[in-house]
Amino acid sequence: MVDIVVISDTIVRPESYEDRSDRAKIHLTPWDLSFLRTEYAQRALIFPKPDPETHMISQLKSSLSAALKIFYPYAGRLVKTHNEDDKTASFFVDCDGSGVRFVHAAAVTVSVSDVLRPDNDYWSEFFPANGVKSWEGVSKPLLAFQVTELKDGSYHRVWL
Repeated sequence: MVDIVVISDTIVRPESYEDRSDRAKIHLTPWDLSFLRTEYAQRALIFPKPDPETHMISQLKSSLSAALKIFYPYAGRLVKTHNEDDKTASFFVDCDGSGVRFVHAAAVTVSVSDVLRPDNDYWSEFFPANGVKSWEGVSKPLLAFQVTELKDGSYHRVWL
């Protein structure tokens, strides 16, 4: 178990998003549906900590907001529709611009060498949606990021 202190936990929305009634709905294919029972995919990267004058967290949020303007479905929410006529359910992504989760945290007792050890059993602590199944996107953001500052000054960035 590692002590991770959450500095901020925010929702980043697409840059200049307009709440429109004609927003897109993307229906899931049978291939997409097969992934609803799986956990969110998780990736991690380690970078040296930048100069504090660069204000990295605000720049990352700003860049993410600009990217979400282009990749707007990621800022949407999963919607489940019950079909009464044939007693089935269908899913679609409502591109409503609700946003993605962005967590800024610190793990002041963990260094890069700790993270890279093969017997490291606390990786899950670095992922903001660890254990979340894809179908839970009906109430959670479809995408989550976490930037964790480590003891030796490095940044550990994860995304789902």
